[in-house]
Formats: sequence, structure tokens, C-alpha cells
Amino acid sequence: MTDKTVEEFRDTETFDAVVCSLVLCSVSDPGAVLAHLRSLLRRGGELRYLEHVASAGARGRVQRFVDATFWPRLAGNCHTHRHTERAILDAGFVVDSSRREWAFPAWVPLPVSELALGRAHRT
Repeated sequence: MTDKTVEEFRDTETFDAVVCSLVLCSVSDPGAVLAHLRSLLRRGGELRYLEHVASAGARGRVQRFVDATFWPRLAGNCHTHRHTERAILDAGFVVDSSRREWAFPAWVPLPVSELALGRAHRT
């Protein structure tokens, strides 16, 4: 445990695991953050995540609209319609398990309801 931010660590410091919890929705370049996290993990090291993800259907259309308009300004730059699981794969992680959860009942009209909870590892 540390109070450092990820940017303060260099590739020469390796870790067994990192945790991202409601971070990747708010950073300007999730791919760059994931690449840096991957560089900090030893081979086989784990990424554990709980992140907002893009929903399908009508909720997804609402997410795209609020992401393009007011939601990021209200919620600390949170972008709820990101394809976070795809970004994790694109960064070179192998997803071991992932499931979708609802933070609120599906009928609650909030764009942040759907979350991905998962575990991936560095190859």
C-alpha cells in the first residue's frame, strides 16, 4: 500500500497486482494508463478492476449523449460510455474473469449504472 500515484512509479519497480476502481472512466487516456500499469506488473501480475462501462441499447445512447454534453463536468470527468474491457485487452492484458454488475437497478435513469468487475493478468 502506498499513497503515491501511478505516475510516480517507474518501469523498474514491479508489482504483483494493481487495482483500478472507478479510475479509467475519468482519465484522459485510459490506454496510456493501462499500458503504464502493465509495465509496472511482473509477468503474471494481476490487474483487478471495477469500472464504469458502455451499456448497450437505449441506456448506451443516453450514455453517449451525456458523455458528450454535461456528465463529465458534473462527475469529475467521468465518461460512462467507454469500452473499458476492450481497452484492457488492447493494452496487452489477458482477462481471466469479468462480469457486469448494476450499481443501481436497471430502471434507474443514471448513466453510471453498469460496471465491469474483473481480473486480468500480464503475459
